[in-house]
Amino acid sequence: MDSEKVNQLREFLDTADDWEKMKVEDGILIVKMPATKKFKAKLGLEIFPVSEDGTSMKKKGIYILSEDLLAGYRRSFNSEKLDTLLSGIQEVNSETKNEKSDNKVTRTFEL
Repeated sequence: MDSEKVNQLREFLDTADDWEKMKVEDGILIVKMPATKKFKAKLGLEIFPVSEDGTSMKKKGIYILSEDLLAGYRRSFNSEKLDTLLSGIQEVNSETKNEKSDNKVTRTFEL
């Protein structure tokens, strides 16, 4: 990235309010994350799915703070099992009511 763009990012980090977002393009935002007791304030990306017309499909996205983390998500999203698994999940979900869950992962499903 050229130095002018890096300086723009530094300025955003220095001047933005905590959790302030700056749009890069549909589905990608730069977010100022607040300082904690252990870490200084930092920038991250929030990435969320968009429809073909560019509108958001979810209110919140995933936060990416490093190239390594992005590479890990890319590997996961490229899994050949995702399409098959989601097809089955959609079929099951269409048969069930919207029930509350505690979202704890307790079992493993193998394809």
